[in-house]
Amino acid sequence: MKPRPETSASSPTDRHVRRLARRLVSASALAGVACGLVFAGACAPIPRQTTVRATVPEGTPVVYVAGSVPELGSWDPGKVAMEGDGRERVLRVAPADDVREIEFKFTLGSWAREALGSDGRIMQNQRVARDGTAHVVIAGFREDRAQAALDDPAAGGVVGTIVRWEDVTSRHLARPRTVEVWLPPGYDPSASVRHPVIYAHDGQNMFDPRLAAFGVDWGLDEAIVARAANPGDPGRIPPPIPAPIVVAIWNTADRRREYNPWDLGDLYARFLVEELKPRVDAGFRTRTDAASTMTLGSSMGGLISFHLCRTRPEVFGLGACVSTHVPFHAGNLARAQGREPGDAADETPLILRDIAAGMTFPKGPRLWFDYGTVGLDAAYEPVQREVDAWLARQGLVEGVDFTSRRYDGADHSERAWRARVGDALAFLLRSPGES
Repeated sequence: MKPRPETSASSPTDRHVRRLARRLVSASALAGVACGLVFAGACAPIPRQTTVRATVPEGTPVVYVAGSVPELGSWDPGKVAMEGDGRERVLRVAPADDVREIEFKFTLGSWAREALGSDGRIMQNQRVARDGTAHVVIAGFREDRAQAALDDPAAGGVVGTIVRWEDVTSRHLARPRTVEVWLPPGYDPSASVRHPVIYAHDGQNMFDPRLAAFGVDWGLDEAIVARAANPGDPGRIPPPIPAPIVVAIWNTADRRREYNPWDLGDLYARFLVEELKPRVDAGFRTRTDAASTMTLGSSMGGLISFHLCRTRPEVFGLGACVSTHVPFHAGNLARAQGREPGDAADETPLILRDIAAGMTFPKGPRLWFDYGTVGLDAAYEPVQREVDAWLARQGLVEGVDFTSRRYDGADHSERAWRARVGDALAFLLRSPGES
């Protein structure tokens, strides 16, 4: 076979190849793609991105996006700012490859200044796929009603009296916080009567809609007063038990870590037991025994309420665990700590891992669990049923030592919790021996 002749430098074939090469290089440069040799080099991969766009009212200051991944601040409301200063704002992030969907909200730097929809209400969590684009039209931002609430608590419709402590610090936790102590109507500091105490997490959501994260408070004050005042209600707080005092502990940007039994939960417990409770007991007429001390919270607040009863039964004898976030897994933990899940992406609930490893529950504390069937709560029932079965194996009697209630049609919201917090109070605040 004859060897193939070489193409001369001036041949049409060579000129065609060189023109093609120049076009390829120009196209690469215009596209901003860093390439190696045209024929043999490998182009650097284009990063996979999630894009969030927002159209905001004219004159809006810096807009922040808080969301469920570290790249969106792990729900820190003032950490990740959008680009732009006109009506159109944009944010591009590159979450971990194992992220399938991202939840997020818009703020002006704090939860007191959340975005509002066209109906004038606080917008619910937005969602976008890992490689998708979301475009949200924002009608405005919530006014800082928190200051108005601090200046004039009575205007929020609170029943009873609130004593507010600002900037409460702890040796165990990094961030200071506000604590409100709610005193029921008729509370008399000079009387001999002593009151049970409820330690409520996410405390800013308990009494005043102007402070509540989503504009709806739990109405805990109203629920307590109604239960104590209605003699014909079989679920009322019985006469031997005076209306409880409520210690409402506001959350901080570390909420997902402090309410987390597998992270800062034990340090949060030390703050409550070693620092806050002694101050409350010294300043108010409280019953200090475990059987008269309740911990109450929803979602992650439900998890920490359960953890407090399990690990500090000598202090907390009653636990109201509302819409408890029992599916919490190692990947959630990593993101709460600002880490990429990596090998921790296993979605086995950590509470079930602990049960499998031999976790026990002490005798004494009584527990209320509940869950809805809509939204986030729809995932709770299977895991909660396993927790219920484990409690029964621990010797707790359902209906006496614990209960687990399903609320059909209820979602994961303050509005839903407001509707049923009275049921939790009725179950837990009972006279000794009452069924």
